[in-house]
Amino acid sequence: MQSGGGQGRLLALPLAQPLDETATVPLTRAADVLALSLLRARQEEELLARERGNVLAELAGGRLPAADAARRARAMGFTPGPALLPVAAELTVPAEVAAAWDVAVADAQDALERRGYPALLGTRGAAKALLGLVGVHGAEAAHRAAAADAAAHEIRAAVERRLGASVDVVVVAGETSGWDVVASSLALTTEAAASGVGLPAAPWHDVRALELRRLLWRWREDPELAAFVHRTLGPLVEHDRRRAHQLTATLEALVANGGRKAETARALHLNRQALYNRIARIEELLRTDLSDPDQLLTIQLALLARAVLR
Repeated sequence: MQSGGGQGRLLALPLAQPLDETATVPLTRAADVLALSLLRARQEEELLARERGNVLAELAGGRLPAADAARRARAMGFTPGPALLPVAAELTVPAEVAAAWDVAVADAQDALERRGYPALLGTRGAAKALLGLVGVHGAEAAHRAAAADAAAHEIRAAVERRLGASVDVVVVAGETSGWDVVASSLALTTEAAASGVGLPAAPWHDVRALELRRLLWRWREDPELAAFVHRTLGPLVEHDRRRAHQLTATLEALVANGGRKAETARALHLNRQALYNRIARIEELLRTDLSDPDQLLTIQLALLARAVLR
């Protein structure tokens, strides 16, 4: 039998006597009825995921008062304690997976609730984003981390089960709060998840660690940001485009290690003289002094902005 593009198998066991040809018709009809029932259940899961996402998007966008959001959440079966953990996730695949993504979100919510975490998870926009609130056992850091671990694990497990192991997802955990201020926290978390697409793999990201990246992401449509990146990094990008010997990775490693050359050399598996030669060439191309903290900070911002723009 088939349901919503998926396939299944109906098994019938003979009890009183062996199955004969007369059993074919009722078994076929039973398979059809079961397939239709599963399809309807899946469609209901998709609609519920989108409805939850609509409520959360309205809350995060300031279009739904917290009291009304809490009332609608209770009507959907969400009855957490006083502490709420905003979570958000972004798929890094095209939106063709919309239906399966909705079902994966529903799966993740069910799994969290079985683990004792009240959850309200929904999809938003082009079905590539997840917004959610998870009930936390307390406002302490340990409770927040445990809830974030659980949410990230169940979201990733559901994505792998419904979409396949090759599909990546970025999960961000926000700050715990009550209903009175959760809207702003949820909005920040959602933006951080959108800005985090392309980050190195991690179980989940802390919204506080993505603050600068999130701000740059918000300015991604501003032509001045692109102009800043071009002014700061243009000659280096052009060098790497024309030559097999790439220098941008060296600059990124230097920035990641706070300008410390010994650590950078180890990270790149280079001897120090080879690294010094590369740094000298980068400084020549960019007409900058990478030993100057202010100039290094400017370079760091430009690299981060370039990653966001890309």
